[in-house]
Amino acid sequence: MTDRLKQIRKALLESGASMARSIDCTRAVWSMHESREQVQAEHWLPPRLARNLVRYARSKGMPLTYEHIYEGAPLPVMTLAVVKTPRKPAARAKAVPVTQTPPPVETPVQPRPRRRIIASAVA
Repeated sequence: MTDRLKQIRKALLESGASMARSIDCTRAVWSMHESREQVQAEHWLPPRLARNLVRYARSKGMPLTYEHIYEGAPLPVMTLAVVKTPRKPAARAKAVPVTQTPPPVETPVQPRPRRRIIASAVA
């Protein structure tokens, strides 16, 4: 039970800082509750943070309840969904206004003639 919040955070694949932002508290507060430092109350996680944690976990696909946080019920299995991120659209060609002249067409570069190197005998 001592590492229940850490188990929940790891199951949600979150870091401590991102979890704290997600449930509307500071990183130090989340770390304090996760490690149970200086927390002596029966409900070691305040109800407001527990409510936010349950809402956030449900939004991520984990059916978390208060029993999982406070009473030590086994954590539910989280179903992961594969989310395809859209690719960036291809860059569009810029339209050239009618009044503007098109850029000049480059002529192909002609190969340079080869130079003959004549070896001379030095006596």
